[in-house]
Amino acid sequence: MKRQPIICIILLILLLSSLMPVISSNIIIFEDTSQIYYESPIVSIEYPEDNTTFYISQNISINGYAFDDIGIVEFGYTIIWNTGYFTEINPINSTTYYEFDLPVMIYKGQNEITVHAIDNEGNWGNMTITIYFQNDNRILYVDDDGDADFTRIQDAVNNARDGDTVFVYNGTYNDYFSENNACVRIDKNIRLIGENKYNTIINGNGVHRVIIIWSEVTSISGFTIQHGKDKKDRDWILGIDIQYHESDDIKIFDNIITNNSYGIFTHQSSSNIHIYNNIIIRNCYGIFCEFDYSQLNIYNNTIKDNEYGIFSHNSKIYITNNLISNNTIGISDGGSSSNYSIFQNEISNNKIGIRLDTSITTIKHNNLINNDKQVEVTMDFLMIAFSTYLIYRQDWISNYWDDWTTENPRPIKGRANIYILILRIHPKLTTPIKIAILPYFEYDENPAQDPYDI
Repeated sequence: MKRQPIICIILLILLLSSLMPVISSNIIIFEDTSQIYYESPIVSIEYPEDNTTFYISQNISINGYAFDDIGIVEFGYTIIWNTGYFTEINPINSTTYYEFDLPVMIYKGQNEITVHAIDNEGNWGNMTITIYFQNDNRILYVDDDGDADFTRIQDAVNNARDGDTVFVYNGTYNDYFSENNACVRIDKNIRLIGENKYNTIINGNGVHRVIIIWSEVTSISGFTIQHGKDKKDRDWILGIDIQYHESDDIKIFDNIITNNSYGIFTHQSSSNIHIYNNIIIRNCYGIFCEFDYSQLNIYNNTIKDNEYGIFSHNSKIYITNNLISNNTIGISDGGSSSNYSIFQNEISNNKIGIRLDTSITTIKHNNLINNDKQVEVTMDFLMIAFSTYLIYRQDWISNYWDDWTTENPRPIKGRANIYILILRIHPKLTTPIKIAILPYFEYDENPAQDPYDI
């Protein structure tokens, strides 16, 4: 009789154990009801660790793991910092390892990062960490009214270090430094930012240069850059002069560049120059590239009322999405360009829309509207190389011509100058002599029937 309690206890344990859930990963099965319950996805942030401090200029990559047995249908992250709120959602079928880069941080302070995942049943898993950003670069302020660190832009540039920002408040800045041959000489990797391009004015007053760049990485934005001379004056007056031969990342954007002999001048710069979102108006040359063997990118600018909108000897130049209008000549290749791309521009109301001289150029998806002369093409050939006459041509691809209303190929008439070489003793061994001028034709084989939305 004393064994009955023991037997009852054993039976009770067996009964209870039959009701206990069977646990496998994050799936819970209750056998008595046949119901399945799913745990939340497992989310981890492996890097960075919680409460890590970074510099603002660092590029931060977040990585970790998100896992769920039944598949993750949504993965994303949310960032809350002291300047606002940012979130990004990435629908996916499933994931294990993830990695993404943080957006660029602007201000120092505390930032919370939450990574989340949602499974097929709507269960939500997440992990949150806190990281901090501190300034490693400085902002130097300039105000001609005297309410900032400096009253002259050059003084701020002189005191800047690589990576710093010089911020200039609204005002007119007329200072010229003869030792620099410029109002502002930039020889450090800095950002020069104006408060407002309409009201932050660097006025050269007809001096040699307004701004000269002798640095590898520089950006200039938010200014009116002018010298005050008539646009037809071809004195050596430069709005922005990019001189450094090892420049690697130069950005000129969101400026008004006006009343200069040369609005933007580049000379043998190295690579990766971006000129965009500017208003370039009433200069002799809007953009002038002299024997510049870099890659030059010109896009989203308004270039108007210049003698030459763009003039370039550049070997790699990309002209895209610009409004080029009311110039004497909209685009001129300078007679020595190759790898020249003119894509999706509005070229209108110029005396000559595009002038090409002995170059290899791709002209694609542009609007050529109401130019006195849409295109002028001149090619030079040596007699010994005359066989190239039929193959040395531009590539015209589906441009819109307002003076051509059929689907037939649009002819582009030019001229071919034929030369022979004459042997001479002095001063040169050979001299080219023009012996003939022949008609020259190229064709846009499939001209667009309607203007592009540019």
